[in-house]
Amino acid sequence: MSSLISMRYMACAALALALALAGCADDGSNGLNGADGTNGASALIVQTAIGTGTDCTFGGIQVDSGRDDNGNGTLESAEIES
Repeated sequence: MSSLISMRYMACAALALALALAGCADDGSNGLNGADGTNGASALIVQTAIGTGTDCTFGGIQVDSGRDDNGNGTLESAEIES
C-alpha cells in the first residue's frame, strides 16, 4: 500500500516539475507595435423629467442613452439606443 502511495506521489511530483519547467520556456521575441486605432464614439446619457400621464402614471425621469455618432456632443433622437 505504501509503495502505491509513493508511486502516486512521484508521478504527481514529476508532473508538477514538468509543468513548472514548461512555464520557463522562452516565448520568442516581441513583434513590432502596430498603428493606433481610431477613437471610439462617446456614449451620452440624457435624463428628462416627465410629468404624470399615459407614459408614466406618477411622473418620473426618462433616461435615454446612445453613441454620439456625429461627435457633436448632443444625443440626438437618431442616436438613442435605449
